[in-house]
Amino acid sequence: MARENRFKTSGNVDLRAITSAVNEKNRKDGRTPTLKTEKQVEDIDINLIDEYEQNESMFGYNNLEDVISSIKQTGSQGVTINVFTKDDGRYLCYSGNTRLRAMKALGEKRITCIIEGPAPDDHELMLRAIYGNKQREFDPFHIAQEIEMVEASFRDKGLTGAMLIDEIEAVTGFKLTTQKAYKQILKLNPTLQTLFNSKDVPYLHLLKVCKTVPDDKAESFKEVYENLIKDSEPTGELINLAYKEIMKDNQKEGRTPTHNLKLSKEYKSILSLSRNADGGYYVPESKKAEFLKQIARLEEELAEIKKACD
Repeated sequence: MARENRFKTSGNVDLRAITSAVNEKNRKDGRTPTLKTEKQVEDIDINLIDEYEQNESMFGYNNLEDVISSIKQTGSQGVTINVFTKDDGRYLCYSGNTRLRAMKALGEKRITCIIEGPAPDDHELMLRAIYGNKQREFDPFHIAQEIEMVEASFRDKGLTGAMLIDEIEAVTGFKLTTQKAYKQILKLNPTLQTLFNSKDVPYLHLLKVCKTVPDDKAESFKEVYENLIKDSEPTGELINLAYKEIMKDNQKEGRTPTHNLKLSKEYKSILSLSRNADGGYYVPESKKAEFLKQIARLEEELAEIKKACD
């Protein structure tokens, strides 16, 4: 899923701006600039290059086989990656990790590298990696991972409130409501999270359905859903069909799978009560009738729950 507005709202995450800001700070501190603006191109021994350890979490390697196939067809001469130098004499790839893996899988010994100076700190390295991958399309799961990692990194830098929200949007290209939707994927059963590894999945519809799938049905839903889309594009209709299939047993037993006990809504007045200083409750006269009705309904629900537990 591409994001056209990435890096357009905040100069802080523009590659040139990052380089300029860091170099200016180092000059003021009396140090040699750590980020070189001049790029050096070399063919480097592939065994001297380390992958960016966060690459798999943020971007994944779902297209590795496609990249391998492409290199086989067109050759390896045009394959280029971006690297930083490391203190131990090795190199760190921050853009092109999938190409690096593909070249290793094909048994290549050397790869053309654009060397961009010493590796920066973890936060800036993350921003560089995102910038270097901004033209790629990603699946919902890895977008969610990226959003969470970006947020955590900015929080570590001390950002909060509106400034934090603005910076996350600037880096990821998503507004707050969309960020929240993606992050809900990471709250699902781990088995269900794997279903969001496709770029073509209608993720909002899948997310809505997955939230209602019981944990003991997660594996079954995954199996049925993946069988349904094996020869078809994932659609909302197929998602619904998979859900109906796994919930057949519940329906036969007379259970309603789509109903959940919504305490926060059904019994809002009761839950909003506060204790007095002496530990008791005070119920206004005007609310007593409403409270008694809610208590009666809640007692019925609790009796049903107790019966189900017996």
